[in-house]
Formats: sequence, structure tokens, C-alpha cells
Amino acid sequence: MNLGISGVFFMDDKIEFNGYWWFPNKPDEEKVFGKLEYVPGEGAILKLSDFSEDKFEPFDRDPTEPYHEIVLGLTSEGKKITLYKCHNISNSYKGGGHGQEEVFIFTLKVWYIFVGHHFENLSDIKLKCISIQYSNLDEWIDMPLKIDELENRPKSIPLTKMGDYKVFIDFHKSMPFSSFRKMTVTQYANIWIESFQNNKPWAEYENIIRSIQNFLTIAFMHPTYPLKIKGKVRKDKIIQIVDDDFEGPIVESSPFIDIYVTHSQIPKLLEEVNSYQMLFPFDEVKKDIKRYLLNWLVNSSLYNSVYNSYFSTVYNKNLFLENQFLNVIMALEGYHRSRTDNIEIDKYLHNKRVESIIRVAPIEHEKWLESQLNYSNEPSLRARLLNILRPYSDVFRNMTRIESFIYKVVTNRNSLVHKDKNNNIDYGQLFYTTVILKIVFELYLLEDMGFKQEYIKQLIEKRKSHYAFKYMKMVNI
Repeated sequence: MNLGISGVFFMDDKIEFNGYWWFPNKPDEEKVFGKLEYVPGEGAILKLSDFSEDKFEPFDRDPTEPYHEIVLGLTSEGKKITLYKCHNISNSYKGGGHGQEEVFIFTLKVWYIFVGHHFENLSDIKLKCISIQYSNLDEWIDMPLKIDELENRPKSIPLTKMGDYKVFIDFHKSMPFSSFRKMTVTQYANIWIESFQNNKPWAEYENIIRSIQNFLTIAFMHPTYPLKIKGKVRKDKIIQIVDDDFEGPIVESSPFIDIYVTHSQIPKLLEEVNSYQMLFPFDEVKKDIKRYLLNWLVNSSLYNSVYNSYFSTVYNKNLFLENQFLNVIMALEGYHRSRTDNIEIDKYLHNKRVESIIRVAPIEHEKWLESQLNYSNEPSLRARLLNILRPYSDVFRNMTRIESFIYKVVTNRNSLVHKDKNNNIDYGQLFYTTVILKIVFELYLLEDMGFKQEYIKQLIEKRKSHYAFKYMKMVNI
């Protein structure tokens, strides 16, 4: 597919469109003039204005409704725009003094912008394929630009297949003309997600975009972000040409749609990471990337809430240390609960044990005691951490250190959750305990991706060295 970048905007670029806006099911006379403005980090605002208040009646939604599903627009340059999930945030009046006519202002906050196509309703927001340019993706792939092949792009790299989707890497080149004697060439890598069969809903693509973002964040040892998202509603057509003066086939390219996820918080300054600074560069894993990425995508879907708990600590730099610690603990416990038998002793023996305890309790306390013992057969946090860390005792020095580390984790967790006033928290210790917990959770993720234990041990050492350098202190447990 041709990835020309003419007229392309990045999600960290400010954009502004003036034009007319309306609801898909309303007649042309109800179109309202307005300006759409997107400022990265602040979101997108649609500000409508008209002399007639009646024009705003379709936009003046019941406050109990969460949002307008679809608003359509046509810019002064003729661009078709679809706005998805638009929240009313304010109504106001302007002017009206000295004989001037009053102007009514209506403001909406927009979550998604699709530039280049009109989707008439939610069920129409379906795409054949999308392309995502992630931060530091080029450094991960590390594909050299070949000067003697400027007219050709590197071959696509297949990554994996999942259900009705295929995921691959494609490349495009930016070659803006500067002079007859000088030309600047930049090569970009993009991850493509394409449906084999019918067009798929945007929501499905968005879930995969986020999952791949998290995968790359683990690979890079740095948060990554989607910088540009583009989509197509139909596949490019290959046309066979039979002509003595022309050798076919040629490609009839389907137009791109620029997609903005306006509530995505992308930092203004993104740190560039070289491949040697990454946990696992593409070159190290390309042989088994199909299996690793497929396992990741499946697990992300199965354990979505668990993954969200962990990655909230990665992307949100302003999260309080206590919340980071508890989020990672919650993710670890939830993940362990999902992947293991989650019982300490045989269920029959446990039920007998509970019955014998309740039998000797006072009648008025039986129901309370029964509810308290509902989860008494589940492993404790200490047991879960021991189960995870025991196979890696050599990487974490020895079992004595592991036992000491687990004691700190359990003590701090109990202090924070149960508000134990007798145990003052050492925040310096809590910080480094949280760092190690993140490493522990990531080794768990690596296991589920299919990495071999010996390779995981190498990656743990690299992760520890990264944190030691970053915080200028050795990270040991």
C-alpha cells in the first residue's frame, strides 16, 4: 500500500478546521458554522456559533445523556470530517450591545476525529485496515535506509495473525523536494492491522492499537505512543492493464482517513531510545515474533483489567507512589489468580475445614464467619510472590533476599490498605520495592508471551541495570 505523507497530521500536532457541522439525520438547513480545534494534551473542542438559537436545538442534548454519538462536518477546504463521542460542555452568548445581534455559542468536547470520510452512524465506523506510527518504532526495527534504493521501500515484515486480522510492518519514505542538488530522505516504519474479510469496527482496532502500544512499551523499556493513525474503508484495487505501451498491473489506491484519539495523553517531549537501550530489540526476537505477539494480544484481551492496572503506573507519571505500588500489587495478584488453580489445599479438604470451624462458632456469628472464610483457601500475597519468584532465585541473588523483599511488600501493602498506624512507611524503601515489583510483573508477562526462562533471566538483569542507571542506585532484593 502507498503511504504518501502529503497532508498528514500527527497526533502531537495542533490542528484547526473551520466549516459547517450537523447531525447525520438532520436536514441541510440545520447546519451550523463552527471551528474544530485540537490541542495535544488538552483535547479537541468544537465551538459552534449562530445568530439563531433554534439552530442549536439538535445539539442541546439532555444532560443525563453521555454524549452525541456522531456529528458530521465539511470544512472550508472541502474536507469531510466525522466527530465521534461529543460531550456538551457549555452554552453562552456573545455581543448583543449597541444594536448588534446576539451570537449564540455552543461548545462540545470531542473524543475522536476522523478526517476524510463521513460515517453516518456508529455502526458505519468500520475500517478495512489501519496504519500506526509509534514513537521509537523505527529504532526498534533498525532498518537501514539504502541510498542506492531510494525509489523502493523495504519489504513488508509480517508480525502475526490473530483471528480475522493480520499484523505487519510496512515502510514509507518522505522525500520533500528541496533543490536540484540536495534532497532530504526520511524512512518511517508503520504497524499495519488489516482484516482478512469484512471491515471491522473502530473499537476493535482501538483495542489492538493499545495492546501493541503496551507490547512495545515493554520491549522499549520506555513508554511508547501512537503518533499517527490512518485508516482505509476499502482495500486498494489492483488493476490489470493490457496495453502495448504500458506494462501492468497498477494499484488504484484507496484514500486514507486521518484518525485522532483526542483524549490520548501524549507527552510534549518524547525520549528517543536506541535499540541497544531496549529490553529486546526486534532483531533478537524476529524469529519467534509471530508467537510472542500473538500470545500478547490474546492475553491482553483475556486479562484486560489486570494489564490496565499495571500500565496505568507506566504512562501516568503523576500517579502517587502509594497508588503505583498498590496498582502493581493488584495486577500481580489478579494475574496470578487468573493463571493458577488458586487454591492452597484440595477443595474437599478445605470445605471440611470450614465446616468444622463454623460448627464450633456461636450461632449469631455463623453467617459472618462463613463470609469471612469464603476466600480463605486462596494463596496469600506472600505465597503468590514466592510462587512467581522461586524459579528466578539465582537472578534475585538468593531465597533469603527474596523472603526479605516479600516481607517488605506484604508489610507495606497491609499498612496502606488497612491504615496500620503502628507501622510507618519508609517511602524510600517503598519506591525501590515498587521498582522491583514492576520487574516481577514484567517477567510474568514475558513468561506468558512464550520467552524461555534462561532468556527471561537475561532480560531481568538488563531491566535491573536499566533501573539502576536511571535512579543511580543498585536495584537489589
